[in-house]
Amino acid sequence: MKWIICVLLFLLKRFSLNGIVTHKRLKIQLIAPDEAGFRQYVGDLIATHRSTAKVTTHLSQKMDSGAVPTFEFLDPIFFSPIRTRLDAKMLADRVMSESPDLVHIHHEYGFWGSKTPSKYQFPCFVAEVRAYSQEVRITATAHTVIDQGFSYPVKGRGIQAPFRAAANTFLLPFLKAYWSKWSWGILDGVTAHSKTQLPSLRKSGCKITKSIPHYIPHPLRPHLPNPNSKQILVFGYFTPEKGQDLIIEALKYTKTNVNLILAGGLRRNEDQLFYDHCKMLISNHPKKEKITVTGYLNFNELDKICDESALAVLPFRATSGSGSLADLFTRSMPVLASDLTLNQEINDRIPNSLALFKSESPESCANSIDKLIENPEEIKVLSQNAERYAQEFGPEPIAQMFETFFHEVLNQNSTYRVSDRPEKTPNIPSNPIEGSKL
Repeated sequence: MKWIICVLLFLLKRFSLNGIVTHKRLKIQLIAPDEAGFRQYVGDLIATHRSTAKVTTHLSQKMDSGAVPTFEFLDPIFFSPIRTRLDAKMLADRVMSESPDLVHIHHEYGFWGSKTPSKYQFPCFVAEVRAYSQEVRITATAHTVIDQGFSYPVKGRGIQAPFRAAANTFLLPFLKAYWSKWSWGILDGVTAHSKTQLPSLRKSGCKITKSIPHYIPHPLRPHLPNPNSKQILVFGYFTPEKGQDLIIEALKYTKTNVNLILAGGLRRNEDQLFYDHCKMLISNHPKKEKITVTGYLNFNELDKICDESALAVLPFRATSGSGSLADLFTRSMPVLASDLTLNQEINDRIPNSLALFKSESPESCANSIDKLIENPEEIKVLSQNAERYAQEFGPEPIAQMFETFFHEVLNQNSTYRVSDRPEKTPNIPSNPIEGSKL
């Protein structure tokens, strides 16, 4: 009788989700916003997962059962912005239709209704998925991490300034606690593009947090500019965080006769006033004939403009790991960027991958542009190091990092708790800044 009980216990352990399954193929469901950048990101990584191996042979540590897990990556699901609880439920129905063992979400706040607590639908979606199964693991890549030091910008915000200052003092402490708990604290694991973002994620209570750099799309493409080019490129959609107004201002201080290409368009309605503000700055600019706004570019058009440009500039005020930078590194573009912590970390990985200027300083940006345009050899070194970085952090190594992460999460108990199901919106004041234009 005892040996029968031992055999049953062995089989129970072998096939339970707690000490994750061995012979069963573990289904991984990736979901992401229906937007070109996310489609490329998710599509490339799934293709890599499927082509390299269905078994994570790179894992050196096997599970208790002695078998390495086999992952089956389901076709990705791309979704339109989730505005209501019904939208969240319908998406959960789609996601759980094939009973995945793990759901991984590429998370961006703007696609989950709003950061205003009463409108933020992400916790509702997680609750709907949990309603299908208490054992399903739910993870995310945090494409935007709101740091504990975050505050609403006040400088240059006109009539909004006093409201923003008041929100920073009285409202943000509540909102940051809400965003942390109800974005990351309800998940089984979270990845971010930078190790500097992990402390903010850990404060949410999430058990597993990992830094996985933003992947660089392949195949790589050499940068072959005209050696006499004095054209600089800013690539990305118009929003205050991308800093297009800063580069427009910086052009006033440049001594070299450069042309500025603003390659991007308007992605979000709330950025319309910022876009109009940039257009006004251009119309009143002493070098306005040197500035061109292209609107959105397809990849072939981007290839052409990169070949025509000596240098790309990313004057960001904030970044959580830029897809714009990844697309530029794919093309081996030499890049000048603001000295944000995440950009400095890129240079820690591969030294001199980026040239840096002082963030929020048009004068520093202008001086750096002049120095680089007059020094083709330094631009060449930046281009070579961009290519090195792209090789080091291409789809295959990043896919392996994700598989290791999924393995760790699936080897842990689900974090499902009854308290993870918000039947009511937590009693947090509404956000008066949400929806503001600048």
